[in-house]
Amino acid sequence: VDQAECVPTFVHHAARDLPAWTEGGARLRLIAGNAYGRRAPVQVLSPLFDVTCVAGPGAVFDLPAEHAERALYVLEGEVELDDRTVRAGELAIELGGTPGRLCARTTVTALLFGGAPYGTPPHLWWNFVAAERARIEQLENQLRRFTGQSERLALEREALGAQDSSEELARLDEQEGAARAANQT
Repeated sequence: VDQAECVPTFVHHAARDLPAWTEGGARLRLIAGNAYGRRAPVQVLSPLFDVTCVAGPGAVFDLPAEHAERALYVLEGEVELDDRTVRAGELAIELGGTPGRLCARTTVTALLFGGAPYGTPPHLWWNFVAAERARIEQLENQLRRFTGQSERLALEREALGAQDSSEELARLDEQEGAARAANQT
């Protein structure tokens, strides 16, 4: 939570730099965090893991034991997670306890992820997450202001587009850029 308001950053890591291995017949790649005794080079601000999984029928392995909360999202195929069938488009969540055993029934592409419990439940709105409700309200107001400005400018742009006024379109581009910059502060 102390990192909740940190400045966003982006650092690229080539796929070849991410740990990849075979576990129980499945090809796994650690995208972020730590799992299965491995650590990804991606900097994270809390204990977590994010692993891609491609497995053929019959592959069997356990979800990582290092984290209290674990989840599996199946993109393609079907797996058995302990006594549950998880199909494409479904999410299975495990909270605490012994990590579940995954068995691929078909060719599977999945994402395994999880981490430490969050503590106090966060506040959620759209794709914003914050520890305090007031922060969500602030972000919501900023977005509404920005969206309103963008919608007005888009309507003006659409009206001018039919007239093909390059000078006016350039002016609207500048206004839209200024509106975005003002709302990023």
